[in-house]
Amino acid sequence: MTMSSEKQSTSDTYSYTSVVEAVGVLYNNSNGNGHLSKESASQWLDGFQKSIYSWQICNDILQHNTDLSCCYFAAQTMRSKIKYQFHELPPNTHHDLKASLFSHLNSQSRTSPQVVTQLCLAIADLALQMVQWRNSLQEIIVTLSRDGHLMDNLLEILFVMPEEINNKSLRLGQNRRRELIGEWDQHRLELLDFFASCLSQYESAGNWKLANKLIGTFGQWWSVGVFADNDFVEQHRMDLLLAPFRFIAGSQTATAGSLSPDLAESAHTTAAECLCSAFYAVEAVDLYPTVVPAMVNAALGLEPAYQASVAAEDTSRCISICRVWSDMAQSLTPKLTNEPNVGLGSLRTLDLLLTVVGHPCRELAEYTLSFWYSFAAAVSVSKSKELFQPYMERVVVALVKHCQCASPNSTTGDADQDTTGFHEFRERVTELLEDVLYLVEPERLLCTMFNLLKEFEASSSADWRLTEAVLFILCIIVSEVSSQENEVTPQLLHAVLSLPPDSTPIPLQLTGLTFLGKMAVWVNIHQEFLGAVFPVLLNALSNPELVSASASALGQYCTFCKTQMQSQFAGLLQVAETLPNNSGLKPDAAQELLCGITQVLSRLPDEQQITAGLQRLCDVQVAGLEAALAARIAAGSRSGCSGGSCCGPNAGKANPIPWLDCLATLFREFHPNLSSSSESHPGLPVMRAVWPSIERTLAQYPDCMRVVEHTCRVIRYQVRCLKRSCAPLLPQLADRIMLSYAACPHSCFLYLAGILTDEFGEDSTCQVGLLQLLEAMMGPTLATLESGRGLAQNPDMAEDLFRLCTRFLQRCPGQLLASRALPTIWQLALGSLSAEHRDAVASVTKFLQELLQLGQHNQQHREPVLALLSDSEQGGAALTRVLVHASVLQLSSYSVPDAAEVLHSLLLLDQRTVSDWIGAALLQLPATRPDGLVQATPDQIQHFHRTLANSSDVSDMSRQLQQLARLFK
Repeated sequence: MTMSSEKQSTSDTYSYTSVVEAVGVLYNNSNGNGHLSKESASQWLDGFQKSIYSWQICNDILQHNTDLSCCYFAAQTMRSKIKYQFHELPPNTHHDLKASLFSHLNSQSRTSPQVVTQLCLAIADLALQMVQWRNSLQEIIVTLSRDGHLMDNLLEILFVMPEEINNKSLRLGQNRRRELIGEWDQHRLELLDFFASCLSQYESAGNWKLANKLIGTFGQWWSVGVFADNDFVEQHRMDLLLAPFRFIAGSQTATAGSLSPDLAESAHTTAAECLCSAFYAVEAVDLYPTVVPAMVNAALGLEPAYQASVAAEDTSRCISICRVWSDMAQSLTPKLTNEPNVGLGSLRTLDLLLTVVGHPCRELAEYTLSFWYSFAAAVSVSKSKELFQPYMERVVVALVKHCQCASPNSTTGDADQDTTGFHEFRERVTELLEDVLYLVEPERLLCTMFNLLKEFEASSSADWRLTEAVLFILCIIVSEVSSQENEVTPQLLHAVLSLPPDSTPIPLQLTGLTFLGKMAVWVNIHQEFLGAVFPVLLNALSNPELVSASASALGQYCTFCKTQMQSQFAGLLQVAETLPNNSGLKPDAAQELLCGITQVLSRLPDEQQITAGLQRLCDVQVAGLEAALAARIAAGSRSGCSGGSCCGPNAGKANPIPWLDCLATLFREFHPNLSSSSESHPGLPVMRAVWPSIERTLAQYPDCMRVVEHTCRVIRYQVRCLKRSCAPLLPQLADRIMLSYAACPHSCFLYLAGILTDEFGEDSTCQVGLLQLLEAMMGPTLATLESGRGLAQNPDMAEDLFRLCTRFLQRCPGQLLASRALPTIWQLALGSLSAEHRDAVASVTKFLQELLQLGQHNQQHREPVLALLSDSEQGGAALTRVLVHASVLQLSSYSVPDAAEVLHSLLLLDQRTVSDWIGAALLQLPATRPDGLVQATPDQIQHFHRTLANSSDVSDMSRQLQQLARLFK
């Protein structure tokens, strides 16, 4: 590649002049020739960036320093090309590219910081990718440190290099990473000395901006893992190690006066990030006997700075100190749990974090939650549980004040700007408490919270928000309290039941109703309280603000007190029939209530009463569904769904989804105890009655994917509920699926066909019809998946298709193996293995595994499976190649075990042949990139051939494939 400065046309399409013009249109709205719009300019430049001509033209733009917009675009393009298309350049041009980038950096260093940042990123990525550039780190430092005005740029490059080495987009491969880290390890002392020398100079000169940047860069290098304990024996390096603590405490201003507020905040934030990286790097504390004690002592010494920051209401600095303490505690967790109060296991660390949790700012407490999670998990397997129980109890008590809502409406989602953050915080507290309950007896926490509640109520400044916060914590605890607890629980239950509805704030009533719902398990044992709870829940249903919480609680009592609630079934039925008229009822709460009522219904002794009850429950939903269909017709929207017009938040009465979801809930939870004398399923007449409305819904909303999905979900639960009892309706179901899928091929129809196959596939009278359904659906499916980027845009369709095919192999394999569709399905499976969709890949590999296991274990089906594998172009060799290449080059690590299962099944069929296929597939991997980077050596390829071909089990093969993939990613 020749880095020419000549402004000449590089191709008929792209030239220096045309690129500058397009950039002007895009960024500056300049349109000299009037033939380009912003949108067309953006599209044209996108194509230019992907072309090979962009290398030369962008170099020319930077060399001529055309204008700021053009230089930024050129620098950004150069960085992107190096990152994603470095293979386009022949190796003999790499040195020219390196020289050009350094030249551009020197000329642009005093111009736009944005341009310089892109050039720094480009140089860093080039240093990582360019195989011929030996000792790049040392060369970069020597070259750029000669000129004082380039120090900022040097630190920028040094900052991103350790970050970029693990950037998967670069696809460096394990060999190259090891080579680079080996080089860096050789020069680590020089790097530390460089950092220490520069920091000393910057602090002496009062250049806090560069000093701050250097601290950030130093922090980045901890992540690489090249620093050793004895590297910091020298005093100047130890001073460098401890410098971030001075920056956090603010003591670095002693030699140069006060910093500006922005720079001071940046300094302690950057220092905190540096120390968090360092503590994470030294997590194996025993390997750092010098570094860790020094850092821990310095961190503990931040307590006066923290107290001063609290007094000055400097929350930002408090957060920085909190972050350091939390990450220090994470690294010291093994010492704390295994060697408490000994050396690094000093419990002062926990005391400091408890001090932080006690700070009135919720954000500080939230920073400590990650530590408390992991600490609770570690304590649960330690021998010192009793020692730490008081600490965890103090954490829970301290969190109560942070859980109190900030405004009267915050728990209802209104009038509080921080509602989302508040609810997320409460969710995190809930997760923590669930872990704490494994360490501290729920009854002990229950007593603690009850005493705290009495203290709040006895206080002269009692605030209902604190009462609500304690009640929220109790909602988490009571679910785990023993049903034999009879001292505190009844008092709490009585207190909540006694809350006066007219004078109690709504948020407190809402949490009280949630508490009552959580008490359902306990009340099931202490049935004498049910008579007091039931009226309270019924009364709350009449309040639009409380109806959802009350419905959810009532649903829980129906679920856990089924037998006792049978006597109340008539009342429950009336509630279910009247609730849809309540505008405050949320869909989730309605479904939770219906779930509970249906479970009570299923336990009724009389089958006729069961059928009648289910029919009444369904009639309410069908009436709502028919009203939605009528509203859609009245609005003139018989087809078409744009922007969620038929099922979005603004659809109003024309939205059928809430009614469909309620129907699905009813059939999902309907499991009556059928007697041996039952002639038919009590749900069959109801399914027959509901079917016309379901069919009309599919006909009226053919292209609305959400409505179709929710409708198929209803049919799915109906079939799962009735099982083979719904066989009389099977022809109607199959006909509707084929008709709707031919009109609009939504993947949920494939899923529904899989349900039918699972339920009826073993019935010989249904097998031919099911196969006809599959073959009828293959046409629209292939048309979708094989068009353009069909697979990438429709991974759900591939997932559901192969789930359907797997059902055939499990229930009626002979039908599919003899089908004319099998070769097409096989080829589609090979093409779908590299899909960027975890569930789609899992579905394909499950199908292939079932197919291969049929050939291995079932002699009757062995011949058609071997016939597929023996195909010279699309057979076993092709499958092996696709599995190996997808695992190594394309699939995410979590999908590799699925591919390994298929490959291992192949080996079990014919190890010798498959071993040859594996060897051929490995030889076709891009072991050496066009730019000269060796991703896998011949010895490594041979090693993985041996290990893969002789894998003892699936987990071993998966491990080998993942290790091989690391060489290429």
